[in-house]
Amino acid sequence: MTTTESEAVPTMTPITIKSNMNLYLSHRQFIATTALAAGGLAVQGCSKPPPAAHESTTADTVYTGGNINTINDTAPSAEALAVRGGKIIAVGAKADVFKTQGAATKVVDLGGKSLLPGLVDAHSHFNNALSIVN
Repeated sequence: MTTTESEAVPTMTPITIKSNMNLYLSHRQFIATTALAAGGLAVQGCSKPPPAAHESTTADTVYTGGNINTINDTAPSAEALAVRGGKIIAVGAKADVFKTQGAATKVVDLGGKSLLPGLVDAHSHFNNALSIVN
């Protein structure tokens, strides 16, 4: 069996590296490496940028001035609670939580009332559930 010259010696594409050395890749290796690099850049370009420093730490609302029940055995109550985008971003000592306050942060004084974590069931068939159990 004889081999042709193109089968014996693959086409090589020279790549110059900073050290002025030439690295030779076959045409397939060059195309695969280029496609992989382009794909990686495309995926990186589609990722969401990290939030700005002030964006993730500035609260929309801070609650204080009442009994804030955390339902946490190690810290069952807190002096203040901060919320951003519907999520709790800080809970604890008033001085620590108020570090999340920005110019547009709304501060709610609970006036001695309690703030409890809750579950909201927007659509319940409580009576039907009881009839099934009985």
